[in-house]
Amino acid sequence: MGWKSDWLYAVVFKMADAVVDKARNDARQLAKASPITWVLAEYSQADWNFPVCGGPVMRTWTKSQCDWQETPEILDVAPPRSKLADFCYPTALISFHVAEDRKRVVLNYSVGPRYAGGRIYRVSGQGIRGKLTPADGPSWIS
Repeated sequence: MGWKSDWLYAVVFKMADAVVDKARNDARQLAKASPITWVLAEYSQADWNFPVCGGPVMRTWTKSQCDWQETPEILDVAPPRSKLADFCYPTALISFHVAEDRKRVVLNYSVGPRYAGGRIYRVSGQGIRGKLTPADGPSWIS
């Protein structure tokens, strides 16, 4: 099964869309610029004790206004250094890792210097009933 037809990836993409929507709304309310481009990166590993992704990046997607598009080559996902109006980076990064047993997902986002976070989610259900719920344990936000 490829990522395009995988229900769990569809749930991860919905969560990524929620991060994008919230950041755009927050920027609008503060009369600030929001990121121009969004990058979604799937990592090969995660730290399950502190929710961060690690290891090599396996795939990347970008989004500007519409749907996520897989990139033909893996993008450089180094932490951004420039910022727009002290609120966000021109390119925001959302990263995730799906555990090998598909029972947990780590999702992180880095929108700006003070707009980032990470959490571990438990996978429950499958298919149209599948969802991610916050796991007990550490999370972070800045």
